[in-house]
Amino acid sequence: YDRFRKFRAPPHHAQHIRRILLLSDLHTDYPANQDWLYNICTTSNGDDDDDDGDASLLDSQTMILIAGDVSHDLDILRWTF
Repeated sequence: YDRFRKFRAPPHHAQHIRRILLLSDLHTDYPANQDWLYNICTTSNGDDDDDDGDASLLDSQTMILIAGDVSHDLDILRWTF
């Protein structure tokens, strides 16, 4: 493991991240998958810390990691992100 020592770096701590959402194979070419993604982006997360109660599941304290297929259509890919 010593040969990799020069590539090691101290861990980065993102203090503001409260949740990590891992997604794979969104396939937003399909309307049902677009609807699902839209719903998780606009649905209340139920946190009692929010004054208005309307905070999205995907807020500024959520890190999103996407792996796998999203779309083969550039316009749909733009919509997704």
